Amino acid sequence: EPGAQISAGCNLAAGSQIGSQVTLAPNVVIGRDVRLYGEVHLGQNVIIGQNCSLFGPLQIDEAVVIAPHVQIGSSLGARTRIRLASRIGCRSVIMGGVSIGQNSFIRSNSHVIGDVPDYALVSGDPAFLEDYVCSRCASRFSVVRSSPNHLMVYLQCRNCGLPVFTMSSANFLPRIAHVLLPGQTPGQVVNLTGHSYTWVDVYEM
Repeated sequence: EPGAQISAGCNLAAGSQIGSQVTLAPNVVIGRDVRLYGEVHLGQNVIIGQNCSLFGPLQIDEAVVIAPHVQIGSSLGARTRIRLASRIGCRSVIMGGVSIGQNSFIRSNSHVIGDVPDYALVSGDPAFLEDYVCSRCASRFSVVRSSPNHLMVYLQCRNCGLPVFTMSSANFLPRIAHVLLPGQTPGQVVNLTGHSYTWVDVYEM
């Protein structure tokens, strides 16, 4: 539609519908039959798979990858935020008004109704937090130490040794294996006995 702002280097496949309030930063890739409605802002190098529907107000940060057949946001006016380098699996639904943390992994067929923390691996309907995983290889993090006052934990990848980063203790263990509800409230506990934490791009994306 007239008014849409499309930057240099963008690649828009046939059948896409781009609304008048949409802004695309450089080098965005939009698959076939994608629908962007309302105030939608896509950062640099974002990739949107075919047959996705994105509703504003929506902000998607740089280097986010969204698989085919995903629906994000709503027309109810609640702002949705997808942060840096997140990956959203095919046929997932992200409700309007939630925040998806940076470097997070959303498994295919997930239904996300609450905020997702940074470096999270989530799945399910409604989506729950499996664990915190590496942005390089999606392997689970290990707690290598905690602060003297136990307010912070220091995490490192078990597989590739991603440099240590910190997270508050309040946001770490209390949310693992819980359904993610709005307002960062832990919901129902999910039984993870025998659960596989493996992320396979070919399957999820």
